[in-house]
Formats: sequence, C-alpha cells, structure tokens
Amino acid sequence: MMERIELIEYDQASPEVKESLDFIQDASGGHVMNVFKVLANQPKVLEGVSDLIFGVYRSGEVDIQLTELAYLYTSTLYKCHY
Repeated sequence: MMERIELIEYDQASPEVKESLDFIQDASGGHVMNVFKVLANQPKVLEGVSDLIFGVYRSGEVDIQLTELAYLYTSTLYKCHY
C-alpha cells in the first residue's frame, strides 16, 4: 500500500501555517487546494511556494485568462483531473 502525505486542515494548523492558508484562501477566491494542504507539512515551503505562485499569478504580466488556459491545457496534457 502506498503511504499518503497528511493534508493539514486549517483547524489542525499552527499559527504560522494558518497565516499562509489565510493568504492562500484570500488570493484564490476562498478555496485552498489540497496541494497547499500537503505543503503545510513544511511551513517555510508552503510560504515560499504560495508567494511564488500568487506573485506570478497576480503580477499582471500574464493575463489571468491565459494563466487559466495554461492550467487547463497542462492538466489535460498530463491527464490530471483538477
């Protein structure tokens, strides 16, 4: 059986992780994807990855519709059902 990495839910999170999850929830329109809950096992990694992702996403240099299209294309290409 394959081991699973624990998803850190908000009510289980440390204050440091809650701060990052609050940021992610605000930046993503109220939803925290499971990938961030996995990264919450390592708070500094969660903070760095979320800063990177939302920094690019919100930079305004790439149109949001193109960003969403890239997500859709990539998930289709790799047969990810996100």
